[in-house]
Amino acid sequence: MKKIILLLATISFLLQSCYSYKVVDSSNSNLEIGKHYKITTNNKKNTYAKIKSISDSTLVLKTKYKEKTIKVTDVKKIEKRKFSIVKTLGVPVIVVAVSAVAISIGMGEAEIGGSFQLPN
Repeated sequence: MKKIILLLATISFLLQSCYSYKVVDSSNSNLEIGKHYKITTNNKKNTYAKIKSISDSTLVLKTKYKEKTIKVTDVKKIEKRKFSIVKTLGVPVIVVAVSAVAISIGMGEAEIGGSFQLPN
């Protein structure tokens, strides 16, 4: 049981995200050059990138490996990346607390280092 709880806690910790995305008005005046955004196009494709430059008709984005130009008319939704202290610290603390409670319930009255016997 300990191994399962430890495995679940490890997976939860590794798959958590320290960031959340907040929807912003897609007008060019609200966008900041150099900030990270999640941009959803009309064909429902998501792009995670920094904005390199903005014009009236296009956005030039810097993705992980290349630069990409997107027409403003093709943009369906823009979300700004925001650091989340709750996701960064809260999720691991809650997972560890729940795991500790589950382990203690699973152990019953067994002493640590002692033997544990099932009732007949």
